[in-house]
Amino acid sequence: MLTLRPLQRNDIPILTQIDAVSNDPPWNEDNFSRELNWTHSLSRIAIWEGVPIGFGITWKVCEEAQILEIAVLPDYRRKKVATHIVRELAMTAEKLGCKKMVLELRCDNRVALKFYENLGFNVVGKRKNFYAPKGSNQNIDALLMACALPL
Repeated sequence: MLTLRPLQRNDIPILTQIDAVSNDPPWNEDNFSRELNWTHSLSRIAIWEGVPIGFGITWKVCEEAQILEIAVLPDYRRKKVATHIVRELAMTAEKLGCKKMVLELRCDNRVALKFYENLGFNVVGKRKNFYAPKGSNQNIDALLMACALPL
């Protein structure tokens, strides 16, 4: 059974492991540690049968919730784990007064684009050359997405 709870300091080592196989570039322990100290940071870790398998981090910025990181271990993808994480973060943000949720993603990440579109997000803009992938000389544009809350 899947459970979600706020991140805790003792989660940091597993968060870095999950992020390392999910995001480029991945966050380090200092990044996660800072999130636990900021009052505007909302987070959830997904646990399946006692095993941490994913997480999400969102910032509450005025009346917006900005998704910073969503990551799920490869063996648990396409099983609605990320959907549960995003919905839980959206519900929490709405209770805190947020009216919409926003994010940016690489324009070449078609899987993530479809995922967020299925949740009700729409592309609302683009940031040219936003991402600088490791080992590449070519920067990649970011798509800006947003949706009204509740999801």
